[in-house]
Amino acid sequence: MDNARLVKQLLAWYDAARMWQDEAKDVERALPALEQAAMLDVAYEDIFDRLAIVYKQRGQGSELAALLERRIERVTDPAQRVQMEVQRGLALVDLGDEDGARRSLEAALQEQPDHIEALRALGDLCAKQKAWDGAEQAWVRLARLLTTPEEQRAVYTRLGELYSVHAVNLSRAEVALKEVLKRAPNDGATLEKLVEVYKRQND
Repeated sequence: MDNARLVKQLLAWYDAARMWQDEAKDVERALPALEQAAMLDVAYEDIFDRLAIVYKQRGQGSELAALLERRIERVTDPAQRVQMEVQRGLALVDLGDEDGARRSLEAALQEQPDHIEALRALGDLCAKQKAWDGAEQAWVRLARLLTTPEEQRAVYTRLGELYSVHAVNLSRAEVALKEVLKRAPNDGATLEKLVEVYKRQND
């Protein structure tokens, strides 16, 4: 099929999708038109954004992940590529593809090591997988990047639990719990955990 005919088909599908989606508000009819247009050129105009929104609204996680993968292949802007890798990682988490999600999140962090959303998602995923080394690395980096006391407190709380329960390192648990108390001096539960850490250190 020659290029002119492909362009004509693309425009026809795109115009049909916009008509059904914007004017008729008929997502059921807009969806196949968007999919046909995306097969021809996923990077054309706002086809990707429109289709991604529909997939999210309909809970079509596998279709969204595949769409993101195709779009990533066409992206040249590093920041946009990172954001799409993160979106794909989150979609794969929802699908239960934890290994694929981890690969996407790690790819994003390789390009942008301080990406907070990617670090947060990777930490959660590693904790779910009981991959405590990975969770520790993500949370330590997060603690240095987050700016609000509430967010910092939440990360140090998780580090305190990690060091006192899962990957035991009582001296690091002590430091993490003290960081929590710096931000929440009246946190009785954390104070109790810190006392317990002191007892274990003295055993």
